[in-house]
Amino acid sequence: IKVSVLPDGAVPVRREAHLLLKGSSGGAGKEHEN
Repeated sequence: IKVSVLPDGAVPVRREAHLLLKGSSGGAGKEHEN
């Protein structure tokens, strides 16, 4: 169960983190480009 919970929980968390990072990076990049 622990093994299943680890990957299952890591997948959504990683996805959310990626989206947050992408949004933060995109905003900073756009500001820098401007």
